[in-house]
Amino acid sequence: MNDSQYLMDFIIEKAKEKNRLDIINTLKTMNGCDYLEKLTSLLNELDLSLVSKNNNDDYQQDILFRISRALTKKYFTIYYVNLINNHYVGYSSNDDYKSLKIEESGNDFFKSTIENAEKVVFKDDIERIQKALKKENLIRKTSGEKRII
Repeated sequence: MNDSQYLMDFIIEKAKEKNRLDIINTLKTMNGCDYLEKLTSLLNELDLSLVSKNNNDDYQQDILFRISRALTKKYFTIYYVNLINNHYVGYSSNDDYKSLKIEESGNDFFKSTIENAEKVVFKDDIERIQKALKKENLIRKTSGEKRII
């Protein structure tokens, strides 16, 4: 069974446990990419979380790993970033990206990302890119705001 199907089955099982037929019906009308993009909101609706209080929780680590593998089929690289302590883990499916030798995990995603940009971004663009990669700007951008400070 592929990761997308595993995650779909997992969410359907949890929705059945909570008698959330609306979520099950919504899932059945989505294709794999639609559902993966809406995964966090679906899990929130089921009162489930991807963030474990105990980082060694095998169950949640397995779910995060499967989500990451499923998403990397659509994207070159994705990162899971803890916005409280900035710790991060990245997953990449692209050999060209891997050849850049960028760390896939670390203690400060935002600092590392800016340092990595200095290695791979054209010098004339680095100031603009570093500004865009600041924590506040990345959070603002991913929440739908367009303004960069």
